[in-house]
Order: sequence, then structure tokens, then C-alpha cells
Amino acid sequence: MATAEDGVCRVDVAIVGGGPAGLATALALRRVLEPGVTIAVYESRLPGDTGSGLEMAKNGLRALEAISPKLLHSFYEAGDYQLCFNHHHEETGELVSSFNLQPMCAAQRAAGALPPLKMRWWYITRVLEQALPEGILRYGHKLVECVELAEECRAASVSPAGEAADAPAAAPESAVDGYRYQLSFRHAAPSEETDTGLATADHGTAATAVTTVMAKWLVGADGGYSRVRRTVGDGRAPTFLGTFSWWGSATEAQLAAAGADWPLPLRGPRQPITRNATYMPPGNRLSTTGARNLLTFRTPPCEGPGAVDGDEGAGRDVALWYMESQSAAMAAEGVDPSPEGPILRHAAADGGAVALARALRMASHLPPDVRAFIAATPPQRVLEKALHSHPLDQQEHSSWTNGRGLVLVGDAVHASGRPDGQGGNLAFEDAACLAAHVRRHGLGQQAFDAFAAARRPRVTAIRGDCKPPFAVRKALVDGSMFEPLWGPQDLPSKAELEGELLPELGASQNAEEAGHGHSSAGTISEELKRKVLAWSLRRCWAIADRRTGGLMLAVPAAEQVVETEQKVQPEKQAMTASVRA
Repeated sequence: MATAEDGVCRVDVAIVGGGPAGLATALALRRVLEPGVTIAVYESRLPGDTGSGLEMAKNGLRALEAISPKLLHSFYEAGDYQLCFNHHHEETGELVSSFNLQPMCAAQRAAGALPPLKMRWWYITRVLEQALPEGILRYGHKLVECVELAEECRAASVSPAGEAADAPAAAPESAVDGYRYQLSFRHAAPSEETDTGLATADHGTAATAVTTVMAKWLVGADGGYSRVRRTVGDGRAPTFLGTFSWWGSATEAQLAAAGADWPLPLRGPRQPITRNATYMPPGNRLSTTGARNLLTFRTPPCEGPGAVDGDEGAGRDVALWYMESQSAAMAAEGVDPSPEGPILRHAAADGGAVALARALRMASHLPPDVRAFIAATPPQRVLEKALHSHPLDQQEHSSWTNGRGLVLVGDAVHASGRPDGQGGNLAFEDAACLAAHVRRHGLGQQAFDAFAAARRPRVTAIRGDCKPPFAVRKALVDGSMFEPLWGPQDLPSKAELEGELLPELGASQNAEEAGHGHSSAGTISEELKRKVLAWSLRRCWAIADRRTGGLMLAVPAAEQVVETEQKVQPEKQAMTASVRA
């Protein structure tokens, strides 16, 4: 835990941004650093269940598994499972095509791949939060200033005894250099009238104080419009792509209270899988890159690690929708298409009504049942985003690290702006890979440089291959494997490794039998790694089978599996992750 002296909080590693990238990075670093090394995550939002979702790809799943197999299992317990993609005419609502994903699921299982999975954004963050040690995450902290300290100030931050406060046992370099960055956060508390999960010190909250933080090492995980990057990194801001997105969510009760219902294709009794209806022009083929499009989902209740009594997903089906519109289409409808500086706009409780009104203007062409469904969304659960990207031709080593104790992860360094799901999956890769380099080189600039050198070409290759047939991307994503960061708390008992039993997810009763020490992650043998991955694969499919009532494991004829897999992969890559990361 960070220490505070004279009103100043001192920490070894400060992570700005508590979304998926920042939380996963904190969790991964905690596994490779000694217990005395302090980590703190600062996040502007307050706890809540607002946001969109993510199509988990093989690379993101494998990265989470490298951090902890049991973390991956928690994702499968909290996630959603979709077995069909339905394309409806955007004006009439008629079904244009239905794409069955079940044969592909069977093919993945036969090939020894992990089950496909969707995750709601708030469950991603909640599962990661629950896996972190208590005291690491600070909600309601909005970064207002980030200053790199001069060399003489760093020396002054060293204690009279000659050692920096909270010097990490595994990082003598930081003990010599002292604190490199001074951060100022406006600390927010929730107001009485807001329940949105994205309230900040600027919107819907009452600012109480400014907290000053001194950090030896700084991780920028604060999104595409990263203040950290713009102030102490290379100074680059992302480029507006000319497209806006909206996403919202509502419970069954909230729909009923507004006198609305599910869109017609989503009505009917509850099912254990996620149902969807996508509204696009009839000529579109599983693509969300048209002038405007809408995706709607009906997701079943979550009873896994991410569920909290009384929240949006506890015990009730949840409505999710995601809409995109290009600037030209917005101008034609009389909706202002100019971005407002920061990527996220109308995100607060007092701005959600504006976002919802603009979304409804862009939904004027949709069937009445769909418009009523969108209109029933509580305004505070509607977010609007101007899509921005960090262009690939601007990707340099300095985009990742400034060479002076700063490293960037997630959208802060490689925001694509495209709803292809790789933003979130690459962020999980960043977390696992950064921790692996820190374990190899120690906490310091050498690890940051090695991380940047390794990540830059891979991220550029995956992001750069963004059109069918996605040959480069598919090869890299499907072949993803990452260095395990496992400690004994992440491993099963010997009996589980041998497949003799598969108990409910929880702490291993015989973790010490796995052959590790008791404190932190260490290297493991290839044989143990093979056994753990086999156990983890069995566990993931068992969870998917239980949560879908066996639908994931229905195996069609072998020739149908092969034919479907060959046919659907390019098209699925085009439409996958239709809900933004």
C-alpha cells in the first residue's frame, strides 16, 4: 500500500486508468514484483455498471490465462455466450440472414481451442477488481496534472538515510533515482442524484480535494485521449475518425417501467445464451462499417464472480445496444457531427439525456419496436463516444515509453477506433507482456524498452490487417501464447492437474503441491505448464457447458464442422466484437 507524508502519497508504481488495461496491468505486475513494491491504480469513474462489451479473442483469453488461469475461469463464469448472429433489415426489421456459430464452437473444441466468449465492460472491470489485493484501486480520482520531476527534485525525494521511501526490494534502480513523477488528482465523491458508473470529478460529483501523488514509475492506461501521454509522453493526441458511437443498457424492469419491450427478434422466454439482432442495410455482410448500424443484445443474468446483488446483471436479463453513425449521416439528420475534444462526451448523469436524444435522432429510420427499445434506456446509462485512433504510421518506440520511467498500455498507445474487439484484447496482451519483461529485467526502464520493442511490431501487424480475409491477424491471434506469470494461488491441486476431479472454481486446497514457492510468480517447467493449460482448457469448457445448458458442446457432423469453419472465419472476423471494447 502507498505511503503518505505531509499530505503527499508516495508509491513505487502509479497506474493512471482503472479500466481493463490498467487493472490487468496492476494484477500482472503484482504477480512478478516483491510484496514491498507498492502499486496504486487511479481511476476517474466511480463504481457502477455502465459501459459496453467486448468480444474476447484468442489472444486476449490466452493473455488472461498467462496472468492467472483462475482469472480466466472467472471471466467464463461472468461472461456471455452467443451462438447466432442475426442480420435484420434496418427499416423493415425483416430477417435478412442468420449465421449459426454453433458449428464453429464445436470446431474450436475439437481443435483444443478455448470457448468463444463475450464480456460486458463492467464485468471485465469487476472481475479484475475482485482479483486485486485490497487497497490498490482508488476510484473517483481524475488526473488534472502530471509533471515530470527535474533531476534535482528526484534526488530530494530520497530520504536522509539515503533510501527512497517504499523502495522496492526488486528494483534498486528506483531507490537511486527517487520519484520521477508528480501527479495531481481531483478526488471525487458521488453526488446524491447520480448512479452512473462513469461519474467523475467534473460531472455528477462533488470535488472534495486534490490529492498529490509522487511516483517512481508511471503506467499510462488512461485511454485513447490519454492525458499522461499528452503531458509527459510523446505529446500525441488521437485522430478523429469521423464516426460516433452510442451504447446503452437497461434491465427488464426498466424497459417495463417505460412501457417498452425487447425488439421483436429478442422477445420470448429466457434462454441461457445471449440473443442478438443487428440492424443494417440488406446488402451489408456481417460488417458494422456502414453509414450507420445498430446492434441489440439480450443477455441472461450473471451469477458469477462479477455479479453483485442489486446491480444491473443480477438475476435479470439485461438489454444492451450499440450504435454507430458516420459524420455525413449525422449531418444529413441535422445532428452536430463535430467532436468535443475528449473522446468520451455526454458521459455524465446530466449529459446522458443529450446522448440519448442524439442517438434517437440517428435511429429515426429503424422499426418502431427498436426505437421504443432505445428510448426506454435510462439516460444515465447512455454514453456517446467520438471514435479516435492513433494512426499506425505514427507508431514509434517513443509512443510506448519516454525513456524516463513512463510506459503506456492499452488504448493510450494503440487505440484503433474500430469496433473490432482487438483494443481490449491487445490491452490484456500488454499487461501480460509488460509483467513478463519486468520479471526478466527488473522494474525499470530496461524492461519498458524491451516491452516496447516487442509490442510495437506485433500490435502494428494485428491492427494493420483490418480487412478480410485477415490472414496476418488470424495467424497472430490464433497462435497467441504468453509467458506464464503464475504463482501457487493460481494453480490447481495435483489431482486436478491429472484430470481426476474438477471441483467448483475456488482456491486450490493443495496449492503448495504444485511445486512453487509461496510468495510470487516464478518460472515453471514445460511439463507443468502443459498440464496446467490442459486443466484450464477442461475447466473453461466445463463452465461454458454448464452456463449454456450444453448448447456450446453440441457437435454436428464432422464434415459440417470443417465446411462451416472454413466458410465463416473471414466473415466472423469482420463482424466480431461488434460491441466496442
